[in-house]
Formats: sequence, structure tokens, C-alpha cells
Amino acid sequence: MSIVILVIGILIAGISGGADLYSDYRLTSAKSLTQNSRVSRVDSLEMWVESTQDGAFSNLVSTAPISYNFIKKPDNKQPIAKWNNVKIAQNINSDVDPYQTISDRQPFYTESAINGLPALYFDGKTDGTGDFLSFKAKFINDYSNFTIFIVEKRTNFAVKSQWGFGPYQYILSTTDFTDGLAVGPVLNGYIRIIPGSFYQIGNYLDKTYLHTFLIDENLGKKIYLNGVQKLSVADVIRPRVPNDNLMKIAYFDRSWAQDYYTGFIGEIIIFSKALNNSERSDVEKYLLKKWAINLN
Repeated sequence: MSIVILVIGILIAGISGGADLYSDYRLTSAKSLTQNSRVSRVDSLEMWVESTQDGAFSNLVSTAPISYNFIKKPDNKQPIAKWNNVKIAQNINSDVDPYQTISDRQPFYTESAINGLPALYFDGKTDGTGDFLSFKAKFINDYSNFTIFIVEKRTNFAVKSQWGFGPYQYILSTTDFTDGLAVGPVLNGYIRIIPGSFYQIGNYLDKTYLHTFLIDENLGKKIYLNGVQKLSVADVIRPRVPNDNLMKIAYFDRSWAQDYYTGFIGEIIIFSKALNNSERSDVEKYLLKKWAINLN
């Protein structure tokens, strides 16, 4: 009996060790893909946050004055106060880092969240303590072109809009993000990109998706799901966020609705221009490969 127990113990240890090795390989590979991607070489890069690089996150040291410390390697389930821009490109504005100074509204770092890679978990609570991050959207401070990439995996629809349209949970929004763009999955498997215009993505929960949102003053608005165009409209009215107002990640706040996103967000990249097809495709290929996103 003791020999059997010993053998079982060795097998379990081997399986556990193999899983750890695979996890380490996935993380190392993701770091390399990030560091060697074309993202940092495309001009007009304004914000790039992701979850695999050393120093990707910071914790809050003081609120008066506000100060942070880099976290080299977060602990699993550790609350995150600031999501740091990737420092590979010199043209990234570090003062647009998403942050949350209220401790019970900070998302949690999760080690194996999206296909073996870490991501931030937003709990979607509706009691006033739901997790979200904010950042200065000054690069959309005038009517401007831009391209947004988001990698996420929703785990629940936790709230319905007070208008009865729910669940109405936004990935990225702001009270003043007006005139044409509401970025986020709504209505049980739809992405709302323009009021009244939707594209269906089927079984949405617990699946990883790459969303691309592009606005061009001459060509209109386009949205892509996992690199495949799903919607194109000629509307060239462009959103603006006036007066350096804050944009929120995982939270939509209006006087008539307060809606939270529930799930994992692994990477957000924003350019203050409409990327051409080659640039957009290169960024999407990098994200699809890194996050092992199934195109089916």
C-alpha cells in the first residue's frame, strides 16, 4: 500500500510540475511576443496596458500625495491600484495609466485567467463597490480618429440597465463619450458600437474575444471581432471626451444607469489614429497569437 501511495504521489507531483512548466512557458512566450510585437513601432500609440510584463502593475503607497510602487510579480488575487503602460515605446503617455485609489473597487490580478495567462478580474458588483479603473482620455479631447483593441473574457451578466435593455455592461466608457461610440458587450452577446447598431457574437460567456474598434473621419466606423470585420458604417461623427475627463474601464456611469463589467480583461491598446489595414492586422495577429484566441 505504501508503494502505491508513493507512486501516486510521484505521478501527482509530475503532473503538477508539468502544469507549472507549461504555465511558465506560456508566460515567457507571452512576454516575448509583447516585447517583439509591432505595437510599439506604430505611431500615435497612446495607451497600452497588458498583464504579462514585469512591472505591469503598481500598488498604492499613499493617497496624500498619491504615490505608487511597481509590483514586479503580483500575488494571485492581489488587488491592483494602477495598470501601468508598457514602457517599450517612448511615445506612450505614462500619465494616462488606468488607476483606482479606492481599495474595495480595485480589480484583482488572477494568475491563470485567459487561456493560461494572467489578467485583471472585475467583479461586477452592483452595491456601489464594483471594480473599475479610470484614466485620462486626453487623446480623444477633440474630435479625433482612433483605434481601440481589447482582449477580454466575460464571466457573468450581473446587472440589467435601468432602461430594461440589460444586461448592459460596458468594457470601456465615459459619461462624456458622446456622439457615436459606446464600447462594450450588451444584450446577451452583442457589442454596441453605435447607438442602434449591433453585431451578434453568439455564446458570449466564458469565451475570450479580441474586439477592435476603429473610427476614421473620412471612412466612418468599423468593428472587428477576432480580426474579422463585423460592422462598417459611413457615419463619420467622432466621439470626444471634453476637458480631459476620465474614461472608465469596466464601468458605465450615467444618471439613469450604473452598469459594471464582470470578467477578465487582459490587454487594451489605444492609438490616436485610424490604423491602416496592415497596421491593424499586425496588432490583431499579435493579440490573437499571444492570448491563444480561437477564431471559430
